[in-house]
Amino acid sequence: MENCDDIGLCNIIPEGTTTYHALQFLNFACEEVVPSSVHYRLISGIGSVLIDWTGLPPEAAEIEIPAEFNTIAGNGRTRYLTVETEYNNGRTTTEDLIYYLRDLAGIWGDVSDCSRC
Repeated sequence: MENCDDIGLCNIIPEGTTTYHALQFLNFACEEVVPSSVHYRLISGIGSVLIDWTGLPPEAAEIEIPAEFNTIAGNGRTRYLTVETEYNNGRTTTEDLIYYLRDLAGIWGDVSDCSRC
C-alpha cells in the first residue's frame, strides 16, 4: 500500500478537514495487484474507534475520511488509519497510516478561552 504519508506530505492536516488516502497495492515484484478484500478502520490517539472495520471494493483507489472524524474535541490529535488486505488465497497484509490534526480555534469553540492554548 502506498499513500501520501510515504513521502511526508500529509502527516499534519487542518482539523475539520475531509481527508483522502490513496491506495496502491503491489506484489513483491512491484507489480500492481488487485486484492481479494480491503478493509479499513480509524482509531483516535486515545484509542477510540472512530470508524469500525469497513469494507471497500477490491479495486478501490482511495479511502475518504469525512471531516467529522478529523476533529480534536474528546479524541486527541492523532489518527491511526489501519488498512487490511487479503490476497493470494488468504495472505493478509496490514498497514497503518498515522496522521495528526492541526488545532483550529474556530473548530474547537470559543477562541476567547485560552485555557487550552
